[in-house]
Amino acid sequence: MCGVTHVCVVDGYSGKIVCFITMPVKNNVEIYTHLFRMAFGINSCRVDHAKEWTLMLFIQELASW
Repeated sequence: MCGVTHVCVVDGYSGKIVCFITMPVKNNVEIYTHLFRMAFGINSCRVDHAKEWTLMLFIQELASW
């Protein structure tokens, strides 16, 4: 099995690329830690309600209690 995952963070307001990462295997925790948290902060990330991001926000909410 070969391949890589490219993830690009685009600012929703200006349309500019904020961060970019390439990894051998898709890892949502790494994507969130190295891209979204660094670029936008932990609470200001817009969510499209895909299953993986909803799950991560649920875990984040549990950790903040």
